[in-house]
Amino acid sequence: MPDTRVLIESDPVRFVQVISNVLHNAVKFTDSGGHISMSAELASSATDRSEVILRIADSGIGISDEMLPRVFDLFAQDDGTAQHSQTGLGIGLALARRLIEMHGGSIEAHSDGPGRGSTFTLRVPVAQVAATVQAAALPAATPCEGRRVLVIDDNPAGARAMKRLVTALGGECRVAHNGQAGLAEIRESRPDIVILDIGMPGLDGYETCRRIRQEFGSSLVVVALTGWGQERDKHKAMQAGFDLHLTKPADPTLLEILLTTASIEGAARV
Repeated sequence: MPDTRVLIESDPVRFVQVISNVLHNAVKFTDSGGHISMSAELASSATDRSEVILRIADSGIGISDEMLPRVFDLFAQDDGTAQHSQTGLGIGLALARRLIEMHGGSIEAHSDGPGRGSTFTLRVPVAQVAATVQAAALPAATPCEGRRVLVIDDNPAGARAMKRLVTALGGECRVAHNGQAGLAEIRESRPDIVILDIGMPGLDGYETCRRIRQEFGSSLVVVALTGWGQERDKHKAMQAGFDLHLTKPADPTLLEILLTTASIEGAARV
């Protein structure tokens, strides 16, 4: 990472989506035991304006010379990747390019060929205000200091990511990986907010929420964080007792509002 703090002008949700899509692509096409790295540096562009350069490199299956010019095209897929069952629809990189260009930046791919990995380089201009802001003068962002949060999610990676977000915002976060363990954790730690996945095996999120309400009433905020985002899903969540329904990937700004207030005031209702 750069030695100094760097500011860019961005839509945080969409910028994270760009990074996520490129990382997801690297994961899909790098076999177990491979390596993925991400780095950032501050540099000067051809127009002498400072820019951030992000590089995401993997040791995966690589990209053929024929495919390289088309890797960001919509629905583009390399026939050489047919053995990978998670090729998807080929829209992730096309979306990443469109979003990074909307931020005034660019993205390019490089590969030495099949079996030799890939490197994706993203460039985004530094905000003009950054030149007048000293990194040491920027206060630490801890708007959620003192908030106790419990994440209940059977997906370890998703739970870890949410814990990192809560911690970065200054909150205290614990994790449980099923409904029963979550209920036990609530009894022990009495969190302010419970962020609860719906599609868990055994005791699903709906039943877990109902039991939380039966035992603890409305003394804590219970948020559904799920991939199920249809209107009927939101209605079912409301009936089960959830205060708020968020669809994955959740809007970080909305989560920050929620964690800051430890209530649903200022956030969208189910």
